[in-house]
Amino acid sequence: MDIFFHDPDDIPLPPHEVRIRTFAVQPYPDGRRLRVYLEITPFQKKPSAEVTLYNPLGHPAGNVSIIETIDPRLEMTLHIRGAVLPGSYTARADLFYQDLPEDTAEMVENGLAQTYQMPEQQMIDHAEATFDVSDAG
Repeated sequence: MDIFFHDPDDIPLPPHEVRIRTFAVQPYPDGRRLRVYLEITPFQKKPSAEVTLYNPLGHPAGNVSIIETIDPRLEMTLHIRGAVLPGSYTARADLFYQDLPEDTAEMVENGLAQTYQMPEQQMIDHAEATFDVSDAG
């Protein structure tokens, strides 16, 4: 599989060298949604990521999973779950690889899908961003 990137000088890296370049979170004016921007270095093998939002009490308040992305630049909207609390929220991005099975249809046909254990994540990088929802607008 060939993966094409916009900058010819940006050489795709092997999995152990892939890193997060930019991780930014910006609240929308409504105070309930967040613009999340995640940029990673070019890659040879498609990585996965998990972005988790924590409220000021440290409890999870939202998350999004990105499975084997083909694009090194990701932009998404994350909604805050539950009541919006005053104070600083933290968003954490975890970048990882996971050896997923190639043919899940065969697993379902053979009845293995119910007993299948997901392989362990090979964490390669993480980043955090702290922000205050009251700064929106």
